[in-house]
Amino acid sequence: MKIFSFIVFFLILISCRKNPESATMEYALKNVLHYQDTLILKSRFEDCGEWGGHEEEMKVYRSGKEIILHYIRYSVNCSERNGSGSIIQRKESSDRLYLSDSQNRAVMDYVTALMKLKFMQQPVGNSGNRFSVENTAGDLHLSCYSSSDVLLDNYNILMEELHFDKVEIHQR
Repeated sequence: MKIFSFIVFFLILISCRKNPESATMEYALKNVLHYQDTLILKSRFEDCGEWGGHEEEMKVYRSGKEIILHYIRYSVNCSERNGSGSIIQRKESSDRLYLSDSQNRAVMDYVTALMKLKFMQQPVGNSGNRFSVENTAGDLHLSCYSSSDVLLDNYNILMEELHFDKVEIHQR
């Protein structure tokens, strides 16, 4: 009987221990940024209506233990086109940030919200804004296109947390 009681006690003790794997799981951007991988956030706005508009790009990558975001914003003149009829993008500004914990979280929140918005019915039209997330490893690609203000608002929340200017559509 003593052996049986000891075995039952031992089994109860073992079953009450926390799983070490679940204790180490962490919701963090660094978990998707593997060696030499880059997360690319692209956006194209409807400044020129159905012809598109200016583009912005953010590249997020690791350098040692730091997570860095490189941001590029382009400007357009809707009447300037190249030989194939596309609007000419001119580099307007570029910046590089070492992401703080709150900025790291803002990038994750943006991607999560973009994924949720992908499941919502969006108005379809000839013009709209396009937002995409992909990585250089090639195993992640998400793209949303719509004229809905919800997508633009989601992007501007990220821009505000990164201390960049919000996007305003001047022409439609």
